[in-house]
Amino acid sequence: MGDLMRRSIESFLEGDVETARETFLSMYELFVAFRGEGRTNPTPLVKAAFELVSGLPTSMPRLPLKPATQSESERLKNALKKLGKL
Repeated sequence: MGDLMRRSIESFLEGDVETARETFLSMYELFVAFRGEGRTNPTPLVKAAFELVSGLPTSMPRLPLKPATQSESERLKNALKKLGKL
């Protein structure tokens, strides 16, 4: 994700708004997935995405946050696959 974020920001700063827009829109499904099922804090979903991409386990989110549900994990997995990160 860092490579895509960087491309989007650098393109914008260089005046290439169309590339910045296209890059941002390619990541939009993942941004939506980070919202989960009405969550206001995406931290548990960011942790789940990290586990999917890296294969390394993460700790449980602190209370009152709850880990990603099965459906949230599936949405993350699908978005990451579309970005070529899985």
